[in-house]
Amino acid sequence: MICSGCHQEIAESELSCPQCSRLVHGAELEELAQRARASWRVGRFTEERALWELSLRLLPQDTVQFRSIQARIHELDEQAAAASASSRAGGRKRRWEPDPFWSCF
Repeated sequence: MICSGCHQEIAESELSCPQCSRLVHGAELEELAQRARASWRVGRFTEERALWELSLRLLPQDTVQFRSIQARIHELDEQAAAASASSRAGGRKRRWEPDPFWSCF
């Protein structure tokens, strides 16, 4: 395989070019990121998480992108756990009510 950035030959198993660090699957990663953001916008968080998981497989682990996506997946997992705990605890959040102390101002 030839790197599209520096035109060096790279092994098929590489995720980035060892010469110029260009991501081998850049176009596919961009498409997955667009789909993940679209899923987030419409509240499909399980789908968003799955798309980010697919992206991780195409990124070297020592990249900023890999760590950023891992952090997003962790956020989604925490949100899902909190939602699950909330539903087990009765599913209703307590409605906010103003403190009577502040009503005198």
